Amino acid sequence: LINPGLDETAATMFKQLGIEDKNLMTWETLKQDAEYKDIKVVEKGEPIFVRLEMEKEIEFLKNEMAK
Repeated sequence: LINPGLDETAATMFKQLGIEDKNLMTWETLKQDAEYKDIKVVEKGEPIFVRLEMEKEIEFLKNEMAK
């Protein structure tokens, strides 16, 4: 579902889940639950979405707003 907007992220997720079959990467196969039952994380990678450090972000925003 995220592939149209975040194609690199989708590719990373497929890789970490061990999904290599291009047929499982389409809209048409989303409803085929049986195809996805045996999928497990095969590669523990770096976080896909990095957690923001709240205090640093708040400080940054305050500094930007003060300009």
